[in-house]
Order: sequence, then C-alpha cells, then structure tokens
Amino acid sequence: NLLAGLDQPTSGDIQIDGQSIMACSRRQMTLLRRDKIGIIFQFFNLLPHLTVRENIAMPMLIAGQRPGKYNLRLDDLIRWVGIEDRTDHLPAHLSGGEMQRVSIARALINAPAIVLADEPTGNVGTRIGEDIMRLLRLCADEKGQTILLVTHNPKDAAQGDRVLFLKDGMVASDYTLIGNDVHERHIFDCLQKLGI
Repeated sequence: NLLAGLDQPTSGDIQIDGQSIMACSRRQMTLLRRDKIGIIFQFFNLLPHLTVRENIAMPMLIAGQRPGKYNLRLDDLIRWVGIEDRTDHLPAHLSGGEMQRVSIARALINAPAIVLADEPTGNVGTRIGEDIMRLLRLCADEKGQTILLVTHNPKDAAQGDRVLFLKDGMVASDYTLIGNDVHERHIFDCLQKLGI
C-alpha cells in the first residue's frame, strides 16, 4: 500500500523513478500508479461483471488508449499468460490459477516500470505457481521491469535477484541476500535463524 501510494508513511520518503511520491497530489499519484505501477493482488480483484478480456484491457481504457492501438498487445499478453481459450468468460467461471493469470496480465498490460506482486502464487497449485514465477522472471529479464514480490514461499523468493526478510513488520537487515547468495537453501537458513 505504501509503494503504490495508497497509504502515506508516517516517516521517511518513497521515490519512484526519482520522484518522491510524498510530494504528489492525489491526481498525480493516480497517474503515477496508472502509468508506472502494475499491481498483482493476492485475491485477484477482478471486476465480476467484465470478461477476462475486458478485465485485462481495463487499465488501457482508463489510460485513454483506443482499442485499435491496444488489441495487438492485449492478444499477445493473453497468449503469453496462456488463457486464450477463456477470454469471453466471467471471473466466476475461472479457476484460481486462471484468475491469477488474468490479474497478472492486467498488471502488465500498460508495461509498467514496477510490478508489485502480493503472494502471486499463494492461491494456485504448484505447476501454475511455477508458470507464474517464470512469467515474472521473464518480465524482469526480458522487459527490464522491476518486480517487487511479497511471498512466504522460499522457492518463489529464490527467483529474485535480492531477498529481504521481514520480521514483526521490520526489515531484518542482517539477513539480506543478493546475487549468488539468493538460492533456496540460504533462504531456508535465514528463515530458521529468524525463527519464522
């Protein structure tokens, strides 16, 4: 909520792309979120009366883009997340994994610089979870997007370039893993030492 500018910190500063969000008006923050931040919610937050295609396209419509401009990107993203046979379905007719992939596609449709992912594999099975993590890794590696992932899953955390550990709402600064130190075994070790 803090990084997306939905809540204000009680102290400190948050900068996105060199811009302090503390100085942003409500309108500026809305535009910053629209243009630079994609959010993958843990519980999807899909609009129940819109189809898969309409849910994914919603950020582009809000940004004022015309369908002719975004249809190709929309089709590519739908294929990329593997839900091309579900585009006319409403969320109530989708599995948890399908809803999560719709949520991911919606977060990525405007090619945001930052993707905030809250437990993106928490409500899906192992295979779909691995697919989701592959997609997010591709976003970072091929598209240069920053992925900020919150997870309790050490296997998912091991996909990152840097891992921070939180305990009781605070960063456990002695337990940051970077580069070659980021792998599942080190993550398990840190979790054990932290007692979490």
